[in-house]
Amino acid sequence: MKRRAFVGMGILGVVGAATCSWWQSAPPEPLDLVSLHSQQSRRTVPADVGTELWAVLRIVVDQGPAEERPPVHVGLVIDTSGSMEGEAIVAARAAAAELVGALQDGDRLTLVTFDSKPVLVVPSVELDDDAREESLERIAAIEARGTTDLAGGLHLALSDLLPHTSEGRVTRLVLLSDGVPNDALAIPSAVAQAASAGITVTALGFGLDYDETLLSSIAQQTGGAFHFLEAPADLVPIFREENLRLQGIAAKDLVLALTTGPNVELREVVGQAFALPQPRLGMVLGDLSRGEERVVVVRLAVGPHRAGATVELLDAALTFRDPSTGLAVDHHAVFLSARAEDDSALLAEDIDPALEREIESAKAAALTLQAVALSRQGNDVDALSMIEQAAPAAAEAAARLDDERLREQAKDMEALAEVFAAEPEGAESPSPSPRAKAAPKQRLLLRQAHGNAAINFQARKH
Repeated sequence: MKRRAFVGMGILGVVGAATCSWWQSAPPEPLDLVSLHSQQSRRTVPADVGTELWAVLRIVVDQGPAEERPPVHVGLVIDTSGSMEGEAIVAARAAAAELVGALQDGDRLTLVTFDSKPVLVVPSVELDDDAREESLERIAAIEARGTTDLAGGLHLALSDLLPHTSEGRVTRLVLLSDGVPNDALAIPSAVAQAASAGITVTALGFGLDYDETLLSSIAQQTGGAFHFLEAPADLVPIFREENLRLQGIAAKDLVLALTTGPNVELREVVGQAFALPQPRLGMVLGDLSRGEERVVVVRLAVGPHRAGATVELLDAALTFRDPSTGLAVDHHAVFLSARAEDDSALLAEDIDPALEREIESAKAAALTLQAVALSRQGNDVDALSMIEQAAPAAAEAAARLDDERLREQAKDMEALAEVFAAEPEGAESPSPSPRAKAAPKQRLLLRQAHGNAAINFQARKH
């Protein structure tokens, strides 16, 4: 079979643009699969005093009938540093090959590896039999060596992806790393660039030595997902899962805009690092596939209102693009309000148990992530103090609400307390990573707890 050279932009770019034009010239009738729902902890608030109130916003995508999906552009960014040598690099090659084999003709592929420097292994190419065969051969030749220029890998991949974002494809970047980057200073600019271009990052932390806080932050800021992979055998299944998500993409470039009412402040979006309060906030949520949901938990501070007044709490508006047409959808909105009362009987309302479970689980997960971040910064004292206060509260809520997810979160917190309290192995030798010299069992417990907590703040099956 005669091989075709990788030409990046050139003819392939023209073909991609023509494909996009075809999709947009005769758009099918869009399916109304996406919905936005809201619940709040109280319908009444005490008159003439300040109080707090919780709200849960749920974005749900129905399964819907099977239909052909539009083409996608997948960028693989794979750590090939020396620590990946052996089973890890073999598994990475196998996982990448499986994903490439599962992509459809007409999809685009970019592949970047990074060790001491980044390498553009497969420049953006539209897949057919020839291109797929060439890509698989290049994947098979990947080797592990050198250090970890993660920032360089991200920037190189983005430079190859960005020229094609105007084609209307769902663009996904899958990042795999098993270590701490040489220099993280250039990573925030790459993440900001990806988020502004609507490129969702799925970040995969492999093994026991990666920077869990950094990788999960990259995923969160782009509306993507983070996964902890303990062993090489976990790589192929997670790449397989990623391909299934791509097959079912129903909404892309999701943004949830939150606007508070008069004398109401947005004090916290649980698990998110926003500078608050602010009267209007836009949350980048990436994309969602059929059968998935995103849950957003917020804490509102409500100022004094006279008895009988309707308190305008929050407007929540969802916008996204239909991936099959590229058209913007912005009609999904909900309005939350309460009534100020001075009647104690009216104020004595019980919170819905299912709603309280969601709130308590989000709070426990957020505190777990905060404690791990403190430990990553070298502050195990405050991390331990935070988790020692949070664990009993999670256990009490689990018992009161009879919730298995909260029970598991409380167990994770208790395990973290032991990790933070333990003396690192080789403590007399300074290390750039506060947990780098912890025993393997401790590092595993930390990453398991962190990975379990991160799931609360990303797409999940409903």
